[in-house]
Amino acid sequence: MSVDIAIQLLSSTDGRDKVYKTMENLSKFYGCFANQRCAGMLTGFAQRVSDGRSLMRLGKWVTNAQKLIDNADKNLSSQSVEETLDNSRVFCDFCYIILDNILYLNRFLFMTLKHEQNYIRRAKVFQFWTFFFACALDIIKMVRKYREEKARPATKEILNFLRNFCDFLVALSGVRYLSFVYRPSAAWLSLFSIVSGSIATTQQVKLLQAQSEK
Repeated sequence: MSVDIAIQLLSSTDGRDKVYKTMENLSKFYGCFANQRCAGMLTGFAQRVSDGRSLMRLGKWVTNAQKLIDNADKNLSSQSVEETLDNSRVFCDFCYIILDNILYLNRFLFMTLKHEQNYIRRAKVFQFWTFFFACALDIIKMVRKYREEKARPATKEILNFLRNFCDFLVALSGVRYLSFVYRPSAAWLSLFSIVSGSIATTQQVKLLQAQSEK
């Protein structure tokens, strides 16, 4: 990766978010195996990176709101399954970001938010459904492509699904819908997020490289 690509990656909000996500969870992962002193330092670093990601998400709901407004004029009966799933994903992501913004502002602007745990729980629920719909959309696209073209899923499509599925597993742990059988350790959750963040960062770098070659 060239210096120019690295600068472009870090100059965009999405690019920074992907890099920060990987850094945050690398710190958490190493903290699971470090001694008490190092674990405390790594956990503190991960928390600061997480706060930075929340700061970057301030106002990001505007993009999702615009997508929802653009799709509001469409007839629901004429929408395909993929469009319905994507709209559901965008709506859940919109709700998650709004709640995340409220929690961030409550923490750093000393707002007196009542029932904060309810906001946290609802944010996790919307985050879970965001990745649930994303995974369902990826699966339907791959199955439809195979049925219509008799072609195997492209590497990009498989990586997209793997990225979303890793995030889904993390979100599933947060809502505890299957806590009686699914109880991953903190190390596993960090590893899932590292895989997701690494895939997303690599895809963003390749996109920037393709754009620079035009």
